[in-house]
Amino acid sequence: MRKSDHFLASGSIESPPRPNKWWPVLREWLICLVIAVVFGALSAYFNSRI
Repeated sequence: MRKSDHFLASGSIESPPRPNKWWPVLREWLICLVIAVVFGALSAYFNSRI
């Protein structure tokens, strides 16, 4: 039995713990935040050069 199969089986039988429920939402917000910071830094950098 592979590890992924074990995790899938245990996850489908038991209710997922609380952190796993919020992790996808937090990850989406973190990705958006990182993208916003990167674009803000790049735009500020190019504006200061021009």
